[in-house]
Amino acid sequence: MKLKIKQLLILLVLISLSFQVYSNPLVISTRFINKWNAKIPKSILTKKLANLSFKELQSYLSKAERIDFLLEKAYIEGRINPAYMYALRLKYSKIPNGDKFLFMCLKDKRCNLLTFSEQADTWLYQYFIQKLSFIPSKYELEKKIIADFVERFTIKFFEKNGWKCLSGKYRGDNGFDGLCVKTNFLGKIQDVLILESKANNSQLIKTSNGKQMSTSWVISILKSLKNQEDANKNWLEKLIFGNKYQDILRLVEQGKYRRRLIRIKSTKQGLDIEMYSVRSKGYSDISVELKNHIKANLIKPRTKQDKYIKSIVEEALEETIKSIVEEALEETLEKYQ
Repeated sequence: MKLKIKQLLILLVLISLSFQVYSNPLVISTRFINKWNAKIPKSILTKKLANLSFKELQSYLSKAERIDFLLEKAYIEGRINPAYMYALRLKYSKIPNGDKFLFMCLKDKRCNLLTFSEQADTWLYQYFIQKLSFIPSKYELEKKIIADFVERFTIKFFEKNGWKCLSGKYRGDNGFDGLCVKTNFLGKIQDVLILESKANNSQLIKTSNGKQMSTSWVISILKSLKNQEDANKNWLEKLIFGNKYQDILRLVEQGKYRRRLIRIKSTKQGLDIEMYSVRSKGYSDISVELKNHIKANLIKPRTKQDKYIKSIVEEALEETIKSIVEEALEETLEKYQ
């Protein structure tokens, strides 16, 4: 019995020593360099993740090798727990373009690799990573590109349902995601619809003028739009055409308007679209009620609804990609001016 206990203690000591050796950063780094040295130039091999480009890896490694390399590099830099290495390798290997999404996530220290793998394996994320000529940051993809698409889709959806949407932006990107109206045969505005779109789990935020979509928030933006319109017109234009935002503001102050919150999530098959009616809860707060829930299959659209949603999605996606290309071209031209 004493012999068995002694043998067990020796085994535990050996395991402990082995763990200390193989978890030693110097040992790990040496093994990493020895493993990849034959495939990747040392100038690339010794770079930190923050300085690596995906094109460098594409030149020397296959998709599976890129995933292994990135995970091992992340482990060395202390970005991931070794207990998750196998699970992460398995997840990203099964995802189409998984190497690109892994690279994107590792570039952002706030990105959770396990959580992001679920998003990366959805229709909308896959669409953009395939269409774009570059790999955006996670922030650019979610906060700019996908957010832009969601806004365009929302406007197009309501335009196809009889609304005419005006510019709701002032000073850059401030303002409404959608400001839509209906007019009578004389062109007088009779109905107003305020739209706010959110992608995935984005939430309505509190502002200095109340919560987004609240009465106080809506009125403050309309006043800014009215002032902007006045500043852009001479006295004759004001006399002849008036100020459409003033007309809208008047209706809103009378409570004669509608508000809709549109929440869009990317799924493996397409999009999950929730449409909420928004009501005032005091002057600066709101309450929301789900009015319509659409689960659109865009990979195999079988129903009329799927096909209808897909036609709107395709228009919005085409405009989004075109906008990204034009913006990139402008930035390039500015560099050489």
